[in-house]
Amino acid sequence: MKLVGEMFEEKGDDCIDLLVEQCKLMGLKAEDEHTIYNIIDMLKNSGMSTEESISQLYRFAKIVGLNDREADAYYARLTAHKKTGTRRDQRGD
Repeated sequence: MKLVGEMFEEKGDDCIDLLVEQCKLMGLKAEDEHTIYNIIDMLKNSGMSTEESISQLYRFAKIVGLNDREADAYYARLTAHKKTGTRRDQRGD
């Protein structure tokens, strides 16, 4: 999760093809690979910002039971940054 977040931040939508290739290299079952492709495609075509895509991917991982302490810390930093940015926007900084 942390790696995906960093890739999205660094390259935005350009990292999607790289993620697909990494999934292939991991040797996932066909049905798992298909699910991941669908999720990636959904995020790519959603029109969401990179930060929102990362947040949605993190939430999905939690729903399906994936636990990753580094991802938890990354998500906490992302949401804290988002909240700080929102407060700045409201103040006009």
